Amino acid sequence: MAGPTAAQKLQISAFQGLLFYILANPITFRVMDGLVTSMTGPYTTFRIFENGLPTGFGLLLHSGVFFAVTLGLMYV
Repeated sequence: MAGPTAAQKLQISAFQGLLFYILANPITFRVMDGLVTSMTGPYTTFRIFENGLPTGFGLLLHSGVFFAVTLGLMYV
């Protein structure tokens, strides 16, 4: 079986760039922090966004989501 064509590589790269932009966006971190905080309480140690900056846990979580979505899209 032949590998992906140049057009397919371009499409994959463009989608990965868009996905990274969405997941690395500070607004996404703020929204996810609100969701996690609403589920675990305001004094949780699982903060994703604090003092205007992503936390280490937030970066790890978003990296995991990026990995999972990227892996899943390879099988679609």
